Amino acid sequence: MSGSTITISDIVPETGYEFAYMTVDDVRQEGTSFTMPDADANVTLYFTEIQMYTLTGNTDPGGMGTVSISGTGVKETSAGYTAPENTLVTFDVDIDDEDYVFDYYTVNGTRIDDNTWTVSADATILAKLKPAWHKIYTNTEPAGIGADVEVDGTDVSYADGFYLCPDGGTVTLSVPSGDWEGEYRFVGYRIGGTLHSGSTYTCTVTSDMTVTAVFESKYHDMFITSEGGANYVSPTYEPDMEEDESLTITWAPSEGYQFSHWTVTDAKSYTLNGDNSGGTVVMGTKDVHVVVYFEMMPGYHNIDVEPENYGYGSTSLSKYIAQVGETVTVTANPYTGYHFVRMVIDGVTYTDASVTIVMPDHDVTGTVYFEPD
Repeated sequence: MSGSTITISDIVPETGYEFAYMTVDDVRQEGTSFTMPDADANVTLYFTEIQMYTLTGNTDPGGMGTVSISGTGVKETSAGYTAPENTLVTFDVDIDDEDYVFDYYTVNGTRIDDNTWTVSADATILAKLKPAWHKIYTNTEPAGIGADVEVDGTDVSYADGFYLCPDGGTVTLSVPSGDWEGEYRFVGYRIGGTLHSGSTYTCTVTSDMTVTAVFESKYHDMFITSEGGANYVSPTYEPDMEEDESLTITWAPSEGYQFSHWTVTDAKSYTLNGDNSGGTVVMGTKDVHVVVYFEMMPGYHNIDVEPENYGYGSTSLSKYIAQVGETVTVTANPYTGYHFVRMVIDGVTYTDASVTIVMPDHDVTGTVYFEPD
């Protein structure tokens, strides 16, 4: 009837085509509805060819199974599959080799998070597989201390030098007691560069892995040195100390020096004596290094007088550190075949081979000159 709305429905394009538009009496219409004119109407439907893409599937490693592809308009061909553009396709893999399990899919080399993809180009779909069983290698650090690593879990077995574990299986690591406990303490398990503490460690296995049980010696050394003017530091070395064992260190400064401070590295604790004459250090789990520092007391200075030519003679001083106002004697000692000429101390020239000076309020330097006979 003239003026009625006519709707064309149930449009079913042939495979590979989609509805584009229609004309009514050669006039293009938007959509699939039009108003009936006063006379017979000639309706023409127009279709456009859908862009089709070729999809191929395989496993990686190859030959381990079959990848199938499904979705609206997807057709299987001798070369693989064809699928319309913008179609959501789904992948499925059937693995033939029981030694492998599915890991993830890639489309044209790019990893995808699930098993679906919207078609936008020709594509190669790979089902990435991984071994169904993984090897777990174990060792100790240090090696050869008589300790072992045990790996326990469902379907875990020991093969020739390694454990076998199913992919995704859970294992628990442990170190049995043994003679190693007399000299070593267990620290933890190192896996992939990460150290995990605790007597046991549980993890999920998704690839081959190496487990290193890390131990450290129960016995460590303490090294004691000094900087500055030390009369003595005792002891200077204490070997084979156990954790929590303590060592008392004593020291005394040389004339003109006094205790400044000390540094203690890797000890569990340390305490300085009240009179700064020593201290007590408690051993930790590593070698300990102690450095005792002394500094020159106020009012003391260095005196350094050296020969110009060490092959001609030597010098001797009654003191090498002196307090301001003290006297210091400098003596020139020529070697056989040489004789003393002069000495210059703090810019003053002396012609006597033995000179006594009064220590000024600064460091003193000088040079003694000899010449051949």
